[in-house]
Amino acid sequence: MFMNSRVFAVLVISILFLGCVVGSQENIRLKGAVDPGQISLDKDMPVSIEATVENIGNSTETVAVDVDGTEGLVIERPERRSFTLKPGESRVVIFVGRLEKTAVPGKYRVEIVASTDGSASKSEVVFLNVVSQQGFI
Repeated sequence: MFMNSRVFAVLVISILFLGCVVGSQENIRLKGAVDPGQISLDKDMPVSIEATVENIGNSTETVAVDVDGTEGLVIERPERRSFTLKPGESRVVIFVGRLEKTAVPGKYRVEIVASTDGSASKSEVVFLNVVSQQGFI
């Protein structure tokens, strides 16, 4: 038996939709780190916030990396935060942070965000522990 045209159209649209949803994949992997993980208020010490981005897809990706949610920190952003990665390639982007003069002891949250031209986005949250004196919690 032949399907009527309406049933056929619905079937084709459903297959195309499922193909787009199931076929879409995340092409980048993001790993963040803070070094050192703990600093003291009594030392004016820079903090390195590292974002490692890897292209885990099958096509070349243009990626932009930034940090967000950096309350209590002054962030120096590198000139090159946007780059192209071939499949299997990775790159490390380093942001340098310093405590603001008004900083207080506590756990500081920094969100690292990597996004592609194709609108894919990944984020990772890292933490910096700030103590009042070196060696004390």
